[in-house]
This record gives sequence, C-alpha cells and structure tokens, in this order.
Amino acid sequence: RILAKYSTTSLALCISRWLAMCEAGKVIKIRHSLMATLSTVAFTTPFFALIDHLSKLDPDNLGACNEGCTYIRFWGSHGLPRTAPRYLKGDSELDDMPEFATVRNGETDITIGNTTWYATVCRMYTDVALRLHDTVFVKASERYHTEKTFVPALCDGTSASDMRRRCDSREKKKNVHNHLRWDNSWSLNVYMLSILVWAVLRIVHDCCVIWETGDFISLMVGYVSVLPQLAAMATGFLWSIGAAEVFQTNMDNEKCACYYEMDTIAMFASMATPV
Repeated sequence: RILAKYSTTSLALCISRWLAMCEAGKVIKIRHSLMATLSTVAFTTPFFALIDHLSKLDPDNLGACNEGCTYIRFWGSHGLPRTAPRYLKGDSELDDMPEFATVRNGETDITIGNTTWYATVCRMYTDVALRLHDTVFVKASERYHTEKTFVPALCDGTSASDMRRRCDSREKKKNVHNHLRWDNSWSLNVYMLSILVWAVLRIVHDCCVIWETGDFISLMVGYVSVLPQLAAMATGFLWSIGAAEVFQTNMDNEKCACYYEMDTIAMFASMATPV
C-alpha cells in the first residue's frame, strides 16, 4: 500500500512538472512570437513613414529647368509623355522607343538625343517590355494616340526671359504635379503593398520556427516571401527613377508649362531609400 501510494504521488508530481514545463514553454513561445512581430513592425513602420515623406515634394528642393534638364521617361502621365519621338513630336509614324531628352523653360521645342546602334541593341529588352505594357494596359484605340504630346515650355505672348522668371517663382513650384505621390503612382502602391505582404509572411515564418510546425511549412513560407520581395524590388526601382525625371506645372489651360528637377541630394535620397 505504501509503495502504491508513493508511485501515485511520483506520477502526479511528474505530470505536474510536465504540465508546468509545457505552460512555461508556451509562455516562452508566445513571448518570442510577440517579439518577432514587434521587431517586424518596428522595422517597417519607420520605412513607411520615410517613403511617405519622400513622396511629398518640397518647393525648396525643386530647381527650374532654366538651363535645361535632361531626362528619360518610359511611361507617360499627366502631360509628361514617354520621351520617344512619336510622343514628343506628335507623329504616329515616328519611333516609340524612349530617348534621353532635354527641356528648357522659355523654349517651345524639346531636344531629343541620338541613339547609337549598340545602345539600340542593348535596349531591345526595353522595347519588348514597353510593347507588352501597351498591349496589356493600353486600349487598342488609344495605342497610337498622340494628342497628349509634349507641352511647350513657353507660353504664347511671353518672352523667354519672362517665362524663366515666372517658372523660378515659389508659387509656381507649389503647383507642381507630383508623379511620385501615392495617388499618382501605381508603382509606389504596389511597392508598399509588397512590403506589407513580405512583413506578414516574415512574421508567419518566424512563428512557424518558434512553434516548431515543421521544416516543410517554414521553408514554403520562406520561399513564398521571395515573391513580394521581387515585386518590391521591381516597383521600387520604377518609382525611384521617377525622382530623376522632370516635374511639371501646367499654365494657360495646359497649353504651356514650367519644368523642374529635384535637387541632387533630395533626388538621391528618393532613389536610394526604396532600392
């Protein structure tokens, strides 16, 4: 009887210790899961805030293109067409391959650079991507629509010097159309969504490791998390090169416009952060 009572007591103590260890293990795992979640949130939240700040243009960081601004643009938007002869000259018979172009306030024309034969060969993949984009996202009736062409940097009845003086004013800079802003840039929206999806998958992956769900599940979650990283890399690059392009303020019912470029430091900050 004494032996049976001792055995029962020992078994109860073992079960109690095992339950205590399980509860302690759960507490530790919950604590580690919370730490993994908080670390991911702490990493991504300042990043979101920084990107939001960079997407807002400061007039003090804009310089008027009075001496000329050279840029290249692959997709057109809001009065800034693709820098291809077809869209800059408004002739559907011309080439639609983007070129480097130079715009200067006070002049009606835009200068298009010449492309050498080896540059054309190296950029064949760009031509394929642009044609695929036009086929998928642009309506067939508007594919060769060339009315939305380059807006002259000189208003009717205004001299070149007066135009440059007007463009250099702070009031004109405040009215610049910001193609880097959230509601004007689909690439920025996809980029931030990809970062958010990656953050969620990172938390799920860490929890799978902490709770020991199995190597296969954690590996699959890790592999899937590569997809939003690739999407963020591509769309972040597309958004950041927009900082190296020109910005525009339309005047006289969009018949003429002032052109601006970002200061070097602000431009590199916008380009380096998402990439």
